[in-house]
Amino acid sequence: MSEPPKRARSLNLSGWKEISSYLDVSPRTAQLWEKKYNLPVRRIGKGRGPVHISIDELEAWRQERLALTDVADSESVGDRTAPFNGAQTTAEPRLSNRRYFLAALSAAAAAAAAVGWKLLPGGPTKVRAPDRVIELRDVTTPPICISLSPDGRQVAMAAAVNGSDGPGLQVMDTTNGDLRTLVGGPTSYYSVAWSPDGLRIAYADTGSNLFTVPSTGGEAIRVAQLPASKVRGLDWREDGQAILASILSVGIVEFELATGSVTPVLNHTHAESAQYIELDGREAVLFSSMAQAQPDSVLAAPMSVSVLFRETGVIEELFTMAKTGPGVQLHPGGYAVHAAGTPKQPSVVATPATATGSKTSAAKPPIAISTSGDTFSVAQDGTVAVLRHDEMRFDLFWMTRTDTGIRRMAHSGLYWGAVPRLSPNGRQAVVFGTDGINTGHWLVGPEGKQLLATLNDRQGSSAWRPDGQLVAVTIGDRAVDLVPIDNPADRRSITTEGSFTPSDWSGDGTTILGSQSVDGRPQLWLLHVDGSGPARPALRAPGSLWDGRWSPDERLMSYGQILDGDRRVFVRRANAPADDPGVVVARGRQPKWVKGGAELIYERDRVLYAVSIRLEGERIIAEEPDQERFRLPERVTKRMYDVSPDGERILFSHPPSENPRPFALEVWSNLELP
Repeated sequence: MSEPPKRARSLNLSGWKEISSYLDVSPRTAQLWEKKYNLPVRRIGKGRGPVHISIDELEAWRQERLALTDVADSESVGDRTAPFNGAQTTAEPRLSNRRYFLAALSAAAAAAAAVGWKLLPGGPTKVRAPDRVIELRDVTTPPICISLSPDGRQVAMAAAVNGSDGPGLQVMDTTNGDLRTLVGGPTSYYSVAWSPDGLRIAYADTGSNLFTVPSTGGEAIRVAQLPASKVRGLDWREDGQAILASILSVGIVEFELATGSVTPVLNHTHAESAQYIELDGREAVLFSSMAQAQPDSVLAAPMSVSVLFRETGVIEELFTMAKTGPGVQLHPGGYAVHAAGTPKQPSVVATPATATGSKTSAAKPPIAISTSGDTFSVAQDGTVAVLRHDEMRFDLFWMTRTDTGIRRMAHSGLYWGAVPRLSPNGRQAVVFGTDGINTGHWLVGPEGKQLLATLNDRQGSSAWRPDGQLVAVTIGDRAVDLVPIDNPADRRSITTEGSFTPSDWSGDGTTILGSQSVDGRPQLWLLHVDGSGPARPALRAPGSLWDGRWSPDERLMSYGQILDGDRRVFVRRANAPADDPGVVVARGRQPKWVKGGAELIYERDRVLYAVSIRLEGERIIAEEPDQERFRLPERVTKRMYDVSPDGERILFSHPPSENPRPFALEVWSNLELP
């Protein structure tokens, strides 16, 4: 009996989905092969039209590029980002048991993700308890980032301490907890890294300025202006002559200290971290990146951990993970250490990283190092430090000038609780934070909370329209959402040319005032709500300009300036030319008009002061500066409060307990992973 007829195989493949499925790779990898290795697809029409290719052409290309042994290997291990090694036709060198490792790793990662990395039977094993838990009693704000010295005996962190004027660069001894300030505030640092010899520390500020400073103390030197955006991670080359930087919306770049040159390494809009490694005698970069953004849960969006070979530009994806914290770092034992879990149950996990290191036996399941936090650092000697996650949930509280106590305004149940913005009627506020599932801007009040808009990063700002019916919120690097309070789903997006931070609305509701970065320097811009044109400059001046606000009668405009580490409050005429900065009225930051425009409230050294303002003709008169109004409670930073229009109350985010536990650092010295 003859066999039943089989479906004929099509002679052509249409679209990236069919082409990538035939090649057994992802569509993204197939597109990369077209650019880098001349995959001979054809397009219908011009530009980026639909693609197609005949199977005969595809097979001829593959036979030309791959040896049969390499083809078999690529089909065994799954998605790869390079179909060949240079111009060779022999298989490129492999680490032992690579096929088995990837299969086991995929299964382990899937199982771990299913339980949220909880320590359940069959889930990740756990290492020993930390050798030390050091309470950071003098630290008043959550450290933004931490970095261990090569010997693991010191840790650098970006945080504010008692008596400081905001966040600075601190160094702590991990054996006894002694803390010293290396670079004073107030400046926010998003990344920090020790040099391989332990003699220098590199750090980047919010303006993408790259500095180095002697680790024993001394003058900080600005060595580079990196591409304008947030620097997510830094790493030193082994010879100490170059620094690798991963930059949000830009990718990964390398800065040569001797020549001052900045060289692109990888173009990627969501590169989270980068680390120099060596594999098979070849220079490579271990990096993590956002693999897929999920609108309903940014923090749980899959992150891809990959290796980039410098000479060929080939990228190999190792595994994916949940995004809850900073990047990935290689442990000397051959494990990739990374954050996992959720904000409600954060953890730091070590996943076998055969493709980057020394494991030659069968792959093992992930190892949970800590379930107390997700900000971590790994030293060259294997020491691991994790910042404890305790007391990161915030509620909203009131404080009045006549009562030193605090009164709860609303229970938010959110983590972070940053940038509260009080509604015009004073009954609710927009707050940036996460409930452990959704991250973004929330409307919080005594009746509960409501998610207004998600955001793709751990920062955000908002501004209310004067009628209280619409809120402008930051939703990304180049977009602002206008969200109706009664129906958030009916939001409208406005595309901006740069990262736009809204701070105020015009009285007629047609224009938004905010800060937009230009060449790495935030300046004041005006954004048309109807989207009729691009933002136009309101003020261009030296330094960084923030928190622009119109006076209630819109005759004046206030703003804060940061220049050479000095923070000053300015007032200018609202209709003045864009190059007229106005006059300095106080030293401080975050000015806000109160009492109908008669006073400006501003902050300095954790104290809120007032200065009286009046206009005589064209002259701006500032009188009685530094009238003390409020002292901010502990754990309340510059981005965690707002002032009522009458100037008599402040609204702020604070842990539910009036006496929260201090921040703490867990330390494992010379941690050996099995």
